Amino acid sequence: MCDIVLVTKPVNLVAITGAGLLYAVTPSHIRGNLGVTSSSSEVSFAQALGTEALLTFMLILAVMATFDYNRLGMRRDYTAAVAVGLTTTVCHVIGVSLPEV
Repeated sequence: MCDIVLVTKPVNLVAITGAGLLYAVTPSHIRGNLGVTSSSSEVSFAQALGTEALLTFMLILAVMATFDYNRLGMRRDYTAAVAVGLTTTVCHVIGVSLPEV
């Protein structure tokens, strides 16, 4: 347990340092709500919650459906990783709206 704590502390410091550098080099007019999880003003709370629940269900279903170690395909190829990666991409495309520039 002590080894894990000693390994994670430098990683946390590197992550905090990287986030600080990104914050410092990003102009304030672009920074805005960078990294904030929030819904659009055009979407109600119920719609945002429903979308989040549906997309989370899709991702968890893909993970649970593909990570079966009794399947022969799991031992030979990377179909599980591809399925989870594609599901994550689809959920991101559906759930994230790009701001109009």
